[in-house]
Amino acid sequence: MNDLQFILKLPKRNAFGREDFFVSPANSLAVKMLDSWEDRTECALALIGSEHSGKSHLVSVWSTAVGAKIIQGVELADIKMSSLLNYNKLAIEDIDTIENLAPANRWIAEENLLHSYNAVSSGQGKLLVTGKVPPSSCRFLIPDLSSRLESVLVAKMMPPDDSLLTALMIKLFEDRQMIVSPDAIKYSIPRIDRSFSFMKLFVQELDTVSLQRKKPISIVLINDVLRTLEISKEVDKN
Repeated sequence: MNDLQFILKLPKRNAFGREDFFVSPANSLAVKMLDSWEDRTECALALIGSEHSGKSHLVSVWSTAVGAKIIQGVELADIKMSSLLNYNKLAIEDIDTIENLAPANRWIAEENLLHSYNAVSSGQGKLLVTGKVPPSSCRFLIPDLSSRLESVLVAKMMPPDDSLLTALMIKLFEDRQMIVSPDAIKYSIPRIDRSFSFMKLFVQELDTVSLQRKKPISIVLINDVLRTLEISKEVDKN
C-alpha cells in the first residue's frame, strides 16, 4: 500500500494524520493525484481549493510521508534560498498570497519560488504548492516563474458534498469537545452555506451561544444561530 493512501475514517479531535482525513467524492480525485504523484515524472503539483477545504491537512500528510519542508508563500520573502536547497522536497502553501506583499518583498518571494522550482526540477525532487486558484491564474511579476508554473499538474479540491460536510462538522464539534446529536447535525447540513469557512463560523457560534445560555445544542439553538449569522451577513453587505 502506498504511504499516501488514506483510510476512510471519521476524524478524531485535533488530529491531522492520514487516518484522520475523510475522503469523499469532493476531494477523492485530488487525494488520488497526490497519492500517485511520487510515481509520476512531474516535479511540481498544485493543490487548489477554497479556504478550510483541507489543503493544509493533505500537505501535512504528504510532508510527513516524504520528509518535505513546509513553508508559507509569504515567508519566501524572508528566507535565504540557500536554506531551501537543503530540501529535495518542498511544500509551499498559499502562493497566491505572494501578490499581496510589498513590491520589493514580492520580487524576492517570487525569485525564491522560481529557484525552488528549478532546484527540485534539476535534482529530481518534488515541489507541492497550494492556493485558492491555479498557478496559471496568479499574477506573477517574473515572466519565467509564470511560464514554469502555468503548466504544472493541478489537483483540485471540489466544493464539499453532504458526506464531507457531515464529517467536517463532526470533527469541528469534537475539536471543541462538544456533544452534539446526529439529528442536530443532520438538521444543520441542508441549512448552512455550503462552504468550509461558514461551517467553521457556524460551529464556533454554536459553541459560544451554548456556553452563554448554558444549554445543550438543540434545534432551537441551531435556528437562533443561523438567524444571527444571516443577519450578520446582511449587515456586512450593507
